[in-house]
Amino acid sequence: MPMSPSDVPLHILLLCSWPDWGGVEAYTCRLGLGLSACGHRVAVACRPRSRIAEAIQPAGIRCLPVAPRSWMHVSSLARLAAACHRDGFDLIHAQRDRDLHKALVIGRTAGLPVIFTRHNVGNVSERARKRLASTSHIIAVSDFVRELVLRQAGLSPDRITTVHPGIDAGSGPLAGPRTVLSELGIPPGSPVFGMVNRLAPEKNCAVLLHAAAYLKASHPEAYHVLVGSGPDRESLEQLAKSLGVSERVVFTGFVEDPAVLRREFTAFVAAGDEEAFCYSILEAMASGLPILAAQAGGNPELVEQGKNGLLFPPGSPSALAEAMQYCIENPATRETMAHEAQALAATRFSAANEIENTLRVYRGALKR
Repeated sequence: MPMSPSDVPLHILLLCSWPDWGGVEAYTCRLGLGLSACGHRVAVACRPRSRIAEAIQPAGIRCLPVAPRSWMHVSSLARLAAACHRDGFDLIHAQRDRDLHKALVIGRTAGLPVIFTRHNVGNVSERARKRLASTSHIIAVSDFVRELVLRQAGLSPDRITTVHPGIDAGSGPLAGPRTVLSELGIPPGSPVFGMVNRLAPEKNCAVLLHAAAYLKASHPEAYHVLVGSGPDRESLEQLAKSLGVSERVVFTGFVEDPAVLRREFTAFVAAGDEEAFCYSILEAMASGLPILAAQAGGNPELVEQGKNGLLFPPGSPSALAEAMQYCIENPATRETMAHEAQALAATRFSAANEIENTLRVYRGALKR
């Protein structure tokens, strides 16, 4: 997305100090790389040798190291504030709740506005309310999160803006030979419903397994693939056995590039009912898959009922099974939903839109 002649390149510090890798860290990398590609100067304050640092440094984005044990130390914050002042940063954009306090300290010291992205649907504590009130502006990753923060934090509506995360959507064929699924022992032509997420309680993976048991009566040829690792794997494997569907369920474990598996699914399943913005749904849309998602959290902002997928009541295996059966028995409609999913990913949820809308927030904060 090229800048217009009136746009002045900004110098932006993204702040994300969590040592592990998750959706927030992936968001930070995408945002940093996207802003840099548009001609803005970007640095990221993060842990040395973290996956964030490994992802951004090859693109020429500077990493300001955050020492694990001294992150809250006054001297550590003072060094970052001095760097902000010395290097001419225009603003600070914090990503995690735990980083907001530090960003506000640095911002006050360096005289810079602080932007904060709210990525989760947790309750807003009294301490968090005070910090949110001190930010220059808040970005919410979905309207659901925005309304939640407005209700709990008591902020003026003009203090928080929804900016949906974006993606570079593909434009190629929606389906190809099922080479990877065949290697997993799934016969060609079998309906395949898949999840790509951590096998953790908040993802409600058990809903898919119970739905598989319901679907078995009408479509015993259907398979179900769970891509990912996590603490629930053993209990989910036991559940599949107890439900009598283990022969039709495949647990792949962690997969470095799940896209190669995902694009061979018949439809993508997202059963989590506390998702702020389920990026795995957007990735599936970009791959050209119809979406079967729980009607909760930010999911309805991604999935339009009957257009690019089907929504089902949260925690209802029977409703999910009905949606899967509909996909199997209505291939023409399923194909239409697949095309619509990819089209929505390429337009409404494009990476270019995300960058443009984020920059609009930045420039608005700088004018105040």
